[in-house]
Amino acid sequence: MNIEERIASIITSAPSDIGILITDKNGNITLSHNEKKRFRSASVIKTFVLSFYIDEYRFPDEIIKFDSSSYVDFSVVKELCITEMTIKELLTVMIASSDNTATNALINKAGPDLINAYIQNKLRLTDTAVRRYMMDFSAIVKGYDNYTSAFDTVTLLKRLAENPVAMKILAMQKERNGLMRYIYGGVDFFGKSGQLDDVYNDSGIIQSEKNTVFAAVLTNNIPHTTAATLCGLCGLLATGNTSITLPG
Repeated sequence: MNIEERIASIITSAPSDIGILITDKNGNITLSHNEKKRFRSASVIKTFVLSFYIDEYRFPDEIIKFDSSSYVDFSVVKELCITEMTIKELLTVMIASSDNTATNALINKAGPDLINAYIQNKLRLTDTAVRRYMMDFSAIVKGYDNYTSAFDTVTLLKRLAENPVAMKILAMQKERNGLMRYIYGGVDFFGKSGQLDDVYNDSGIIQSEKNTVFAAVLTNNIPHTTAATLCGLCGLLATGNTSITLPG
């Protein structure tokens, strides 16, 4: 099977649990499936928090202080026992290391309501919302979770691509097992992934000499190995390659 057939086979196996949008800067769509369906966002929601602070907050050097009671897991802030950081530093580790303590500090600083108003009113995106803090699994049990769609995510990435500060931060993300799974060179990648036990998402801007492509792959309730393969195949499709991509 070629790449398109392999992608179609995975989608067919769980059609309601996958959302995909791959498009270039001119709006030419390479692949779309359930692109406007809401999915649990996991850490992809952090991209929207980044956008809020870049657009709406003018004090990147302001220091936020916190103590050990603010620490949550999956956090270099917690691991290093950091007790204060600037807004810019928090944004950087939130994306680069998907730091949950940093994310919660940023959400708490602005408040979820203000971030959601920005998403709905300024970005004009209707399928994305911040409804809980990172690692707040009790909120999930109560029916509150963060969500987004492939369309909303790609729309946001197109906006962030115009901002050098955002692009610098997005380039720092360490995760490369999704869209970049089979790509080892020839492109630059700027993005944000997100995983939970039953969620595997990746999104990003893939730049080559020939083109800039925006991609989001959102999956709920499918095995991570299958979802990672799907993301990798979509990354290849986005770049126009049919096999593993090595440095030229």
